[in-house]
Amino acid sequence: MKRNFILFANFLLVLSFFLIAPADAASSGVAAQKPPPAQRSLHYVFMGVPCYGHIKPTLEIVDALTKRGHRVTYFNVPKFKNKIEEAGATFVDYNTISFRNPQPVNAKSMDLLWTYQGLNTVMRELWPTLLEFQKYNHIDVIVYDQFAVWGKLLARQHNIPSVCSSSMLLRTPEEWGMLATKIPSHFSYQEMFNCFSYQEMLNCFSCLEADKVLAYTSADFQPEIKERNNIVFFGNRLNKKTASSPQMFDQNALVYISFGTEYNCDVATLGTLIDFFKNTPHQVIISTGGNEDVYNILLKKNAPKNIHIHKWVDQKDVLSKASLFITHAGMNSVYEAINWSVPMIMIPQMEEQRFNAHKVRKLGLGYVLDSKDPSQENIKEAMETITQNWQKYRDASSHLNKTFLNSFNAEAASHAIEVDE
Repeated sequence: MKRNFILFANFLLVLSFFLIAPADAASSGVAAQKPPPAQRSLHYVFMGVPCYGHIKPTLEIVDALTKRGHRVTYFNVPKFKNKIEEAGATFVDYNTISFRNPQPVNAKSMDLLWTYQGLNTVMRELWPTLLEFQKYNHIDVIVYDQFAVWGKLLARQHNIPSVCSSSMLLRTPEEWGMLATKIPSHFSYQEMFNCFSYQEMLNCFSCLEADKVLAYTSADFQPEIKERNNIVFFGNRLNKKTASSPQMFDQNALVYISFGTEYNCDVATLGTLIDFFKNTPHQVIISTGGNEDVYNILLKKNAPKNIHIHKWVDQKDVLSKASLFITHAGMNSVYEAINWSVPMIMIPQMEEQRFNAHKVRKLGLGYVLDSKDPSQENIKEAMETITQNWQKYRDASSHLNKTFLNSFNAEAASHAIEVDE
């Protein structure tokens, strides 16, 4: 049991939050067109992982599919049962030891060896359940998370059309290998106890071999992958024509701080931020992403009245009022910041988030602060940079936001991933 828990905890380190789309879909207005009703009812089976950032964007697709008359079954863990059922899907418990009671991860490095072993452990536990389900249930399409290797393998083994859900930026297997700080060196990837090879895992992370790929950005956010013609860019997740925070950046500006829901254990950095902002006129909202331990520790700091600490907030509502977002640079948080055109200070907590942060900086949307040295002096420097360049960051974010709003919305994306007659 202890070994399984360790394997799963390390597996979570890599996590931290599309059918054939025309290359010019983001600019053609296709997403604004309401798709026709489904010609026949299909059975979509979603295979997720127990991470909120990976589940959240898929629920909008689930809702759209069920409203179009399709049947949706969603495999995950009981923690997310209510959210999944609210979207209209039938929830099915993976019922595995390794996926039981997922917890926030207190680490800042990716260990692909542990991830590989952890995913194999999970698959050995749940594979009989999936085979039994497939035996007695017709499946038209499998929609699997990029970390749910078992979804890819089940689709391939039974020749079922597949869609890979990529809640992270799309990368090649080689780029995934470079992201890790710890990689397998003296390890036999084909040992008998493993269900799939190390390369198979990297290919799945990269969404290779899927018939369609769902990417939750616009093509302009990831122009380097436009040549992959099986990607549906589901960028308009808010299903709105416009969305931006009306605020400016002045002494009364609202600053929102959150490190997400998985890698949110950096109490030291959050404490440093509290110490910095207590001497400013800014109103500050801090969310610990449901992490009760971090929440209780921060409460003991007796923060002044301008700093408001919450266990959980409605992030979209807060961002609609905020002028600055201090974030870990998880993809869901980056996405929502862009949707409200809120400039960012990014303090990535692990490699995948550092990859996102430097991408965002390259696009001119914010400032990256090294989490290895989040000192008062460095925070001051970051805030001075934001003050001097806030309008430039906001304008760049607003421009990119327009490309998101012109991408597929949930209705169009749900139509896009329907299989051909």
